[in-house]
Amino acid sequence: MNQAMKCQQKGLSLWGLLGVILLALAVIWIAIKVVPEYLAASTVKACLQDAYTNGGGNFARSKSNFDQCLNLNGIYETGNYNLNMNGQTLTLDWEVLLPIAGNASLLLQFNAQAPE
Repeated sequence: MNQAMKCQQKGLSLWGLLGVILLALAVIWIAIKVVPEYLAASTVKACLQDAYTNGGGNFARSKSNFDQCLNLNGIYETGNYNLNMNGQTLTLDWEVLLPIAGNASLLLQFNAQAPE
């Protein structure tokens, strides 16, 4: 009996290992959904800078240049963008709702301004 008390388990049990694997898969699943949106956000910010530079202070021309840049870069869903000009600053706010699994969704909120 005393010998059995000295021999304790070292490491994870099968259930613990399964839990760690499931947690790692959940993190990878969310990363697969989120990383492309952050890459698209960097493209949108670059388009905003280009639109500000090429717009010359005119909001209509900046908006047209911005929409054209998004279409050239393959970003076609422009309905969620809120583009405004405040003085000499062009500001952009947008949200992306990502369905993760079932009823669970992830809301990403982005904002940018030009000039930075």
